[in-house]
Amino acid sequence: MSQYAITELSAQENFVSPSELKELNSLVNYFVENNLLYTRHERPRRFYCQLNLHHDKKYMTPLIHQLIDRARSSTGIHESPIDPKLGIILSVIYPGGQVEFHKDLYDEPGYTNHRLCIMLQRESHHSYDPIVHTPELVQVPMIVEPGTAWFFNASEHMHGTELIEGDSPRVVLQIGFQCSTKN
Repeated sequence: MSQYAITELSAQENFVSPSELKELNSLVNYFVENNLLYTRHERPRRFYCQLNLHHDKKYMTPLIHQLIDRARSSTGIHESPIDPKLGIILSVIYPGGQVEFHKDLYDEPGYTNHRLCIMLQRESHHSYDPIVHTPELVQVPMIVEPGTAWFFNASEHMHGTELIEGDSPRVVLQIGFQCSTKN
């Protein structure tokens, strides 16, 4: 697997195997069926759970830990800890919802949030694709199939989606790292 430069926007197809994707989607289904997702009241049709802060640590499964290690290895950010504020997030956005364009604001001076996102579920409509703005404010839509990961500095790059159009949710596992701006 190739190394990412921390300042780059990068994608890696087949970051998770079909069997890992199946296991992650079983976890998603468990969360949905048992109403374990939190609603974002200000963001209709958007739900999430921050797995690393959940009161029941059983959701930080061995596979989640393997993906954290894989993310560190493939991005070259071995020393960066999981972001304490924007850590491991399971995001479920139903049709009619979206990720509004934003940068992840960061309160901690000298640090930024670098995010590795893994697409778990989507339909073929382009509204499911992430859009990341480069520093030059060029929109970079990315066609991301289930199992593909993308990595970017979420504190410096505007990112979001269009309004999700389709019949099923857009589901993404996000792994956030707290990276020093001094490196």
